[in-house]
Amino acid sequence: QLRGLKVESAELTMVPKTTVSLEEKQAFQNMTLISSLEELDDVQDVYSNLDISDELMARYEEQE
Repeated sequence: QLRGLKVESAELTMVPKTTVSLEEKQAFQNMTLISSLEELDDVQDVYSNLDISDELMARYEEQE
């Protein structure tokens, strides 16, 4: 509580220094893999350096 500020949460996250852009087919394959990994009970967090556009993400979500 420095200077009257209260910490509500803190977490460690992985931020990539470099990102990768893929064609639609490969991006969808990667997103499918990431989704599958996130659904596993033993997996807490999944990190990726995939750079996917909002448009491509919207098309992927429509496909699901």
